[in-house]
Amino acid sequence: MSSNQLPGESYQMDALLVQKAQHGDNEAFDQLFQRHYARILNFCRNMEVDADTSEDIAQTTFVRAYESLTQLKDGKTFVGWLYRIAVNLNKDRIKSEQRKPWSFLRDMFNNSTDAYDEERISEMTDKSADPQDRVVADALIHSIRNAIASLPKDYRAVVVMRHLENRDLKEIADLLHCPEGTIKSRLGRARMRLREELKDWF
Repeated sequence: MSSNQLPGESYQMDALLVQKAQHGDNEAFDQLFQRHYARILNFCRNMEVDADTSEDIAQTTFVRAYESLTQLKDGKTFVGWLYRIAVNLNKDRIKSEQRKPWSFLRDMFNNSTDAYDEERISEMTDKSADPQDRVVADALIHSIRNAIASLPKDYRAVVVMRHLENRDLKEIADLLHCPEGTIKSRLGRARMRLREELKDWF
C-alpha cells in the first residue's frame, strides 16, 4: 500500500465524517482536516512548490473542499477529491504566474496612445498561453524585475503596490502617508522610466 492510500476503515471513517459535515457538523470537518492536512501538504510539496506556496495551496484546498462539500456524492472518495482540488489549484497558480508579466505590461502601459503598444501587448498575451513560449515569459519576468529594482525607492514602492499588489491609489496614499496627487505623480514618472527600460519588448 502506497503512502497515498488508506485502509478500508479509514475510508469508512471519512465517509461518516463527510456525511456529518454535510449536515453542518463543523467538528466533523475539523477531524477531516486533522486527518488529512499533512498528507495534502506533503503532496503539494512533491509538486515542486516552495514551502510557503505549498501551505497556501494545502490550506486553500480545504477551504474549497468545505465550500463544496455538499457536491461530494461519496464520502469514501474524500481524499482523492482533495488531491484533485490541490492539483487544480496548482495548475491555476502556474497559469497565473505565466500571465503575470504580460498583465503587468498591459496594466503599466494601458493609457498609451500608441496603437502599436496595445497590439504588441495583445500578441504577447496570447503567446503566453503557449508552453513553448515559457522561455520568453521567463526572460520578460527577469527584465521586469530588473527594471523595477532600478527605480528610486519612492517610485518602486508605488509601482509594486499599484501594479503587482493591485492596490488603489487612495490605499497607497494612506499606506505611504502621502497625498494622492503625489502618488499619481510618482506613478506617472515610474511608468515613464519603466517604459524606457522595457522598450525592447515593443
